[in-house]
Amino acid sequence: MKELKKLKTALIMILFGNGFYLLHTYFLETQSSSFSQFSQGILLGLSVGSNIVGIILLIISIRKIQEDKNV
Repeated sequence: MKELKKLKTALIMILFGNGFYLLHTYFLETQSSSFSQFSQGILLGLSVGSNIVGIILLIISIRKIQEDKNV
């Protein structure tokens, strides 16, 4: 049951990462002021970080589920 919770969290993190990236591309088309560049950097960093954490959690939870099935 705990691994399914991690799996859901991983998928949500990946979805948030993709959402942050979409916001980043939206702000990319607007003016290039200092605040716009700052917000683009923050959104890109959150996007990459969320996707990496989501992928790592996904791999860990899938391995645990497979180990539980083999035992």
